[in-house]
Amino acid sequence: MIGRPLQARLRVGIPLVFLALVAGPSGVEASLDFFLDRSDWARAAGVVATVPFESPVISSSLPLPSGYSASGVNFAVESSSNGQLLLMKTINLPQSQVLASQHSSTGTDAIVITFPSPGVTAVGIDFPCIDTCFGGTLIFKLSSGLTFRPRAPVPFLGWTSTTPFTSLVITVKDQWEQQSGAGGLFIDNLSFGPNAFTQPEPVPNTTLAAAILPASRSVMVGTPATAFATIFNSGQAPAFSTGIQSTSDIPAVFSYKSTDCATNAVTGGTNVPVDIPVGATACFVIAIIPSAPIDPNDLRFAFGGSNTLPVDPIVGVNTLQFSASATPVPDIVALVASSDPGIVSIPGTTGTAAFAVATVNAGAGANITLSADTGTASSTSLTEPAAIVPVGIILCQTNPATGVCLGPPTTTVTTQISANATPTFAIFVQGNGVVPFDAANNRIFVRFKDGNGVTRGATSVAVRTQ
Repeated sequence: MIGRPLQARLRVGIPLVFLALVAGPSGVEASLDFFLDRSDWARAAGVVATVPFESPVISSSLPLPSGYSASGVNFAVESSSNGQLLLMKTINLPQSQVLASQHSSTGTDAIVITFPSPGVTAVGIDFPCIDTCFGGTLIFKLSSGLTFRPRAPVPFLGWTSTTPFTSLVITVKDQWEQQSGAGGLFIDNLSFGPNAFTQPEPVPNTTLAAAILPASRSVMVGTPATAFATIFNSGQAPAFSTGIQSTSDIPAVFSYKSTDCATNAVTGGTNVPVDIPVGATACFVIAIIPSAPIDPNDLRFAFGGSNTLPVDPIVGVNTLQFSASATPVPDIVALVASSDPGIVSIPGTTGTAAFAVATVNAGAGANITLSADTGTASSTSLTEPAAIVPVGIILCQTNPATGVCLGPPTTTVTTQISANATPTFAIFVQGNGVVPFDAANNRIFVRFKDGNGVTRGATSVAVRTQ
């Protein structure tokens, strides 16, 4: 391949006399950007490997972090205590680590620094003693074939390359061996950035669907309210690090744990996300512990992972109608049962369909009034419904064993529901026109209100005509 010639782009006011391009690779497309400011270089380099290197001590070998290796001569570390040098030459840098406080010895031999495979595209070097130990000729050569040298002392030199390189050779010549004092080239904080050309391809985004059951909880302050959440990966890629966050501003602590979808047994730690394969479902239990009274409120949640698109909130599907009181209150946990799970299907535009609602009062006993509606066009909550749908609704309390109404169906039913009681109900839906399938908007909401008109339980089901 015929590549473009070696190019050097000079950044942050680097004078042209600073750098001399000695040689470029033959037939290879390559260019360098140079930086005199470490912050500017770090921004250009992206993720920069950083590991602290302790002050070296006098010994027969170089004290390196785990994973480093060093051997040879003419590469040294100066002890901070007495100025003596340890002779080393070749330093191999493992991935995600940085060599710091390193110095070359005097002489003309090269310092060879080997980077972890498959190489890097950015290096930055601090020179801590440029006024006293910079002189002669300093040549940098990359394994990619790029070679350059500074013409003047600098406190920092960084560069980024369009071509990855696995080694850096720093050759010290001429006046370096004639310097007084400690001598040599002092290299402090040698840093390198990742190889941008070998990073994995970006993970494609995927889409999720979510649901929460039951749809409402009403508890005392300090009492945990739990519900089960299900997240389905409906997209074309695995969903990584998928979890749940509360997006509602309430005085409460929220948490979640993954569960076994078949048994609801907890399988994960608190707030530990999971990966969801394509077409698979993950199940969770969520917990909300209120620290102060909360009026009935439809809580919303963010269901997502590191590569997922946002899940739109659907009231009654993936929201939780929640309230907290300073005194004991009813907590009607309600679940819908229909022949088509989650949907009541009306045969024709004037047909009739029915579904059942099973309940348990997990709170205090009270007189509860049951009603059902499709809502008003101005509201989007379980306490006030979301849309107007052309259907008529009546309901009744039923015998839990037979499902037979205990009285004639009416628009509301008021009954005493004691603590831990499990009454059941039937809801009948009469069609009055075409109801298109729109699970987010065309729904029937079943509400349980106490004597003060406060919603203490709710559930919903999608409705359509067929």
